[in-house]
Amino acid sequence: MDEKELKKLWLYEQTFKGTYILKKYKGNEISVIIPDTINDKPVTGIASFCFFDDNNIEYLEMGANIEEIGSCQNLKKAKKIIFKKIPTRVEGSFNVSKDVETFGMVGDELIVDNVLYGVTKNIKGNYYLDEGIIEIDSSVFENNDRIEKIKLPNSLKKIGTSTFKDCINLRDINLENIIEMSLSSFENTKIEKVIINNNPFIGGQAFKNCEKLKEVVINDGVKIIGAEAFKNCMNLEKIILPSTLEEIGEEAFANCDNIKEINIPDGAKIGKNSIDKKFIRKSSKVKKETEQIIIEDNKEKNSLLNKLLKDTKKMNKDEIEKYVNKLLKEHKLDNFDTSDITDMNVITFNKDNGEITWKCHKCGYCTSYLWDLLADKGKMIDKFDISGCGYCK
Repeated sequence: MDEKELKKLWLYEQTFKGTYILKKYKGNEISVIIPDTINDKPVTGIASFCFFDDNNIEYLEMGANIEEIGSCQNLKKAKKIIFKKIPTRVEGSFNVSKDVETFGMVGDELIVDNVLYGVTKNIKGNYYLDEGIIEIDSSVFENNDRIEKIKLPNSLKKIGTSTFKDCINLRDINLENIIEMSLSSFENTKIEKVIINNNPFIGGQAFKNCEKLKEVVINDGVKIIGAEAFKNCMNLEKIILPSTLEEIGEEAFANCDNIKEINIPDGAKIGKNSIDKKFIRKSSKVKKETEQIIIEDNKEKNSLLNKLLKDTKKMNKDEIEKYVNKLLKEHKLDNFDTSDITDMNVITFNKDNGEITWKCHKCGYCTSYLWDLLADKGKMIDKFDISGCGYCK
């Protein structure tokens, strides 16, 4: 195609390297082929929003030299998006039609730099995402009614906005290792149980309208539950909240009328209409119930726990901090910031995991079990961080 014909279809510009980037598609064809070259120079990029909102493109073939693509979320009618090679970079969302049949040589998953940007309609039923993937981009599975179960890899740390929204048949997914969960990530799915660890922020509307959801376990590390995060979860009965929780957003648990009880950590800010007051039970009221909890699988750890409980029972904050720092030094674990410690009960009286919220000097996020650190004499950590920490790995 000569340059005159190209200018009828494309707005483009030359980079400082001499290559070309396509800025805007001006045609109205159903089938579009990205040129390999312009003026004998390779076309290496497609800018974000190159394709207008009301385009009719059903078939898009990427040029052989394409290395970078911007946001292509306006390809809502596309059935085939043919890649001749995997691009090196995707900038922005690749939220295209859920009916895409193929990505060409890329296969059924568009994965760039360990981020999953898109899947074809062939992904259905039980889906297992490979280890090494660290993020799922926004809206990748949105409106996908073919997925029923998803097994996420341990390497996955981030789920984007609306990633699984309206996956109306999704019933089973593991979230224990997710560190970042965005707006509407699982809205309107059929998930029945949720366990969340080490995720500082649960996005607004993250599990809104999950009518099958019965149990929510949020472990230490979570600080904020966003607005409407669990709104309209009408069958939700059991909720376990962490001692680290600082804020519950407006209407976070609104219309969850089957809740039996919810324990709110002392000092946590409760947003407007977030929880029906009749369900609330302050954590200070359950302290006596949890004081006798013993970790049954390790006698050495049991004795440490009992000693800690006994020695700190009548201590004030400053005394507790000095006592803990002394223990840390004895076990060569003095690389942690204990300034946030206000009550030893926050650390030891946790029925589910008893995580301690000391901050790692290396990443600022690591947490660990107090009795693990002491009983194992520091073998869990090195000079800077807790081994196995998702941030420090």
